[in-house]
Amino acid sequence: MPDELLSSCLARNAYAHGSTPYRFLNLFWEHDPVWNRDFDRAPARLSRRCQEAVTPVWPADIAARLGVTREVVADASLDAWRARLSGPRRLGGDTPLVLSAGVHHRTRTRHALQFCPECLRDGTPYFRKEWRLGFVVACPRHGRALADACEHCDAPAVPHRSFTGRLTDCHACGQPIGHTACAAERAEVSAAALAFQEGLLAILRDEAGGVMGPWVDREAFDVVRCLLAVTSSADVSMRLRTALGVGGGQAAASAARMRFEQCRLAVRAPWLELIAAWTAGWPGPFRVGAEAAGLTQRSFVRRALPRSLRVEVDRLPTGATRDRTWEPVLEEPVLRRLRRTDLDAYRSARASRILAHCGYAP
Repeated sequence: MPDELLSSCLARNAYAHGSTPYRFLNLFWEHDPVWNRDFDRAPARLSRRCQEAVTPVWPADIAARLGVTREVVADASLDAWRARLSGPRRLGGDTPLVLSAGVHHRTRTRHALQFCPECLRDGTPYFRKEWRLGFVVACPRHGRALADACEHCDAPAVPHRSFTGRLTDCHACGQPIGHTACAAERAEVSAAALAFQEGLLAILRDEAGGVMGPWVDREAFDVVRCLLAVTSSADVSMRLRTALGVGGGQAAASAARMRFEQCRLAVRAPWLELIAAWTAGWPGPFRVGAEAAGLTQRSFVRRALPRSLRVEVDRLPTGATRDRTWEPVLEEPVLRRLRRTDLDAYRSARASRILAHCGYAP
């Protein structure tokens, strides 16, 4: 289906044949691990001996069985997008701006798969690839906020574990996800956040006019991820929202010290709205927000900054640095030797050193 996730396609075919995804795929790849990992992130076959990725046999085999080209199967996974978002970095661990599933054996500990209830009810239900992206918080077609959990039990969407044989039933309680009544209660996403999302999607898809502010290609994603990291502090986030006139402070406070890729939708949506307001009309709002939040060059010291962002960061105050000089007070050869030979004398000398270091006269 158009823009369908590879895991959604495999699970949908299994249910259409009256089987479970586990049993169905075991007919073709006996005892090979398919569902005990995030299959959409890296659909490459693993070596049983060294557990390292080897020649990706699965995509070619899937393409032959579905009667499609290998490029179509490869496009259904997140591999190409992960390479664009990660750049030259190793693709292990969380990928920037791609939601983390938190795979633990067969379970998913995080809400990595979002969905639009209206899309699931419109024709053949399936899960879109763009729903795995952290900066996608609204359905581009319907303009409504996405959902990231079952409205009955708040369990994450795991289509391949449904025990009812239907792709859109919750794997935990069996109820259909995206109920009509609950879908009507979802709030509209702000126009600024929706435009911000569409701009990033256009760049990722290499569409004509895919530009966000002064940034093109991967530089836009690097800037967004860097600003998300800086605003992960609740204090910085609240100051920025006050200076830029952006609401959603309660959700922002709950995001403190959390990785963006591991956050729920309710946290990410206002977070992205803040970044959209901070980057709109660059660089004016950035300078205003940085000054109001008290940001300095030290706030960005651990970030790999693109050139356009580096120019603005260099305009900020330098910031205070820590003096990490270590002066040994107790760990000296004389005291260590005294500790081995005369414990009472060591204790007396140690106490004198501590008092002298704290400013007390012996």
